[in-house]
Formats: sequence, structure tokens, C-alpha cells
Amino acid sequence: MRSRVNWKVPVLVIVIIGAFYLYNSKLGGVSGPVEVAADSVIFRRGCANPDAACLELSFVFPSVQSSIPSRLTRSMMSDYLLMVEDSGSVSSMNEFKARLVDHTARFDSSYTDFSSNFGDASYISWYVSIDYEVIRNDKRILTLRYDYSDYMGGAHGMYSFHYQNIDLKDAKILGLSDVFESIDGLYSVADSAFSAKYLAGDGADEPMFGFPNDKFVLPREFGFGAKGLILHYNVYEIACYAQGDIVLEIPYSELEAYLKSDWKFLVRLGQ
Repeated sequence: MRSRVNWKVPVLVIVIIGAFYLYNSKLGGVSGPVEVAADSVIFRRGCANPDAACLELSFVFPSVQSSIPSRLTRSMMSDYLLMVEDSGSVSSMNEFKARLVDHTARFDSSYTDFSSNFGDASYISWYVSIDYEVIRNDKRILTLRYDYSDYMGGAHGMYSFHYQNIDLKDAKILGLSDVFESIDGLYSVADSAFSAKYLAGDGADEPMFGFPNDKFVLPREFGFGAKGLILHYNVYEIACYAQGDIVLEIPYSELEAYLKSDWKFLVRLGQ
């Protein structure tokens, strides 16, 4: 009598292999570095000659060419939209671009209303510009720095910088607590480095900083540079507009004691 073939085991193996492949292709990380190319949505109204009233909108954004998890791509696009005060989510690059086009229409409508309601200021030009720079792109980290600037009337324009740090291996956005074992240790080193760079004068020409309760705080924006951790205070964050943005870069070697073991390679690569 022929024995029955038990198909449950091979089918289960196939399912497990398929799930593993799906995880690594859709949810898992990439081997990195990744290929990053610039794409853009540009809009201009007026701008016929150098003296003409003009509305110019320039949204330049990264398009990651390598195969990275779709959820990470969506996170990057949603993060970008926050810079134009859009907290919604998108599911594809086409939807992302369509949202940016919608925002150009919103700015255009505001500019038209401004020009109509303030005839004496109809010659004033508006602009909004977002560009980016790749600060780090290796087998583990992709760090992007976005440069935002605008002018929509008033005494002066505004500008700010925003960083996005991506763990390519684990396919997630990095926070400081993901990399540092001790945030208190990082805080101590950063406090000393800030004092040495900005508060080491004789007091006469020493800049004024507005930390909460006069106590040093880490900035909201940070990035992983080639040689050190970048701490970036945007304009108005801790100082007046005239002092501009404040940037501090701390060598990884000074932070080695507080890095998690998986991230101590930053010290070696930064030498």
C-alpha cells in the first residue's frame, strides 16, 4: 500500500520562505548606500523681467532610486510635506507631486489676494524654496538636510533647516535614543562643546542665547555628518534673527563612550 505524502511540511516551508522574502523586500532594510536623485515641482507667476512682481515656488525633493521599503518612502514624502504645513500622508510619488501642485495653487491664491488688497505693495515678490543636500549616504545611514526659505511680505524672509536621518539597515527614521546609550552623556558633551565654541569670550561681545530657564538644551534638528554629530539650532530657536542659525559639530570620538555598540563604527569611519 502506497503511503500518503504529507504536503503540510513543504507548503509550510514555502510560506515561511515567502514571508521572509516579503519582509526583506518590503519591510526590511537595504544594503546601502542608496542612489538619490533630485526631482522637483516648480511654479512661477509674473517674473517677466527682473523688476516685475513675481511669485516663485521651487520644491526640490529627493527621489530614492534604489529599492527601499515603500513605507520608508512614504515616511520621507510625508516628512517633506510638513515643511509646507501639510500633515497628511501620501501613498505614492504621483500623489506626493499632486499635493505639491495643490500647494502651489494655494500660494498663488494667497499672492493674488495680497496683490489685489494691497495695491501699494503689488510690486513685492514672493518666493518659497525647498532644496536638499545629502550629508551622509553609506551602508547604514542616509542623512538629508533640507534648506527651506521664503518671503511673503514683512521686514525680512525666513529660513530654516530640517534633517532626516534614515537607518538603511533597519528601514526606519533615526532618533537620538536609537543611536546613543546615554542621552545624558550626549547632553553633557554637547553642553561643554557649545560653551567652548560660543561662550568662551570675555563677555563684552558674547552673543546672547535664549535657552529655557537659562539651561542648555539639545536642538530639535540633528544630523549624522561624515566626522561628527551635527546639532543645528534654527534661527530664532535660541538666538535672535541677526545671529542666524547656530551649528555645532561634535566629533564621534568625543561621543564614543555614549554610543550604543551597534553604532560605534561611526568613530572609526569619522577618523
